[in-house]
Amino acid sequence: PHLKSNLPTPPTFQRNASTMVRFALVALAALVAQAAATANVEVDATGRILQKKKKKSDKMSKGGKGDDEVTSCQGLDNGYDIWQQADPADIEMKVETTVNAFCEYEIKMSYKPSDSIPYMMDNEKVDDPVPPEQEAALLAPFLSDDDSRAAWRALCMSEGVYEFDLVPGFPEESVGTKMYNTEYTHTIQLSAEDKEITGTDHVTVGATPCGTRLQTYSHYNIHFYFSSIEERRQMTCVTGGGYFCRDSKFQTCGTGTKFNTDGSTPKCEDGVTPANIPVGHTWTDDGSLPFPGYKTGAAAAGQGHHALNLRTLDDVNYRPMDMPNFLMLNYDRTVSAAHMFYWAGFPLGHSHTNMWEWPENPIMYNCWDEVQYKRLPRFMGAVYDPATGRTTHVIRGAAGKCGEYSNVIEA
Repeated sequence: PHLKSNLPTPPTFQRNASTMVRFALVALAALVAQAAATANVEVDATGRILQKKKKKSDKMSKGGKGDDEVTSCQGLDNGYDIWQQADPADIEMKVETTVNAFCEYEIKMSYKPSDSIPYMMDNEKVDDPVPPEQEAALLAPFLSDDDSRAAWRALCMSEGVYEFDLVPGFPEESVGTKMYNTEYTHTIQLSAEDKEITGTDHVTVGATPCGTRLQTYSHYNIHFYFSSIEERRQMTCVTGGGYFCRDSKFQTCGTGTKFNTDGSTPKCEDGVTPANIPVGHTWTDDGSLPFPGYKTGAAAAGQGHHALNLRTLDDVNYRPMDMPNFLMLNYDRTVSAAHMFYWAGFPLGHSHTNMWEWPENPIMYNCWDEVQYKRLPRFMGAVYDPATGRTTHVIRGAAGKCGEYSNVIEA
């Protein structure tokens, strides 16, 4: 009972099934010409805007290029280059770790969005409940005729938004070389004692201006990594230049096969149920995500192979689409991170409510190995505070050692 949060549960609401328009968001074939015409900008034959790119902030630098020992997944094709390292001080990032009298840890990570990241601040507030037309604009902005998003659509398309399997003909360049179709990652390393207590090594806030082929809108990714940064440097794969690893049949190096997208993640005794992930979650193996026109998996270099509850994709009474989602990650048959992602309007106070909890708190895990994974989170939540403009993310679980404890790390 003491795992319960003080955050109120967001209200539920109904929606006509005919408004499931989010699954039309892959109809992108004609969008290059449409975006250019709407934005009144000049583009060349490949859809690139004929203008000079803005210079990146001096506080942003390129991410790692992988370890020299990894030879067959090197270069712009390995996906690791999406790490555009941004200064966590830009978003006033802060991590607080505590242990209470019940031997439970709590990690609170908070930040304040910064206008230094392009197109993360221009999301309009939605109503409560969210009407279908607002939901459509939120989740499929590439299909929207809203003039206020015209420049955004054109810039994202000019950089070859999405990847090899959806828009043939675009150059297969790494998203790590882009300015808009990329992710800017802010990182705070936790202390050794923090990790001993919580199992979390470091926390990241990733800002993705153009979205990805699986979340086609500006959004944030929050990761509580159990793996170290050095371990993540080994998580390379063949991507074709995009965010996600291609299916296992394309992986030509040992590091790429360790994402286990071929279905080789650990299972329970029945040989089917995925082990050590939340009840209701499933791994996004090769070809498993049911998007119209194609199927795909969702492993990402430097992160891991994603597991999610598919109900969160189409049941707004379970998870309203302007609210966060909760995923888990795997690499080399080991749970490597807990992950939240959400629309960029949420940390601006633009969602229909400012408070969110995972609806299945306290989190239960399939055939849970409580020896290896004792410290997995049992609670996940997030809240936006309009008084401070900060968004706080909370995870709680069983502490690795007892005794009252408190530590604060500020960027």
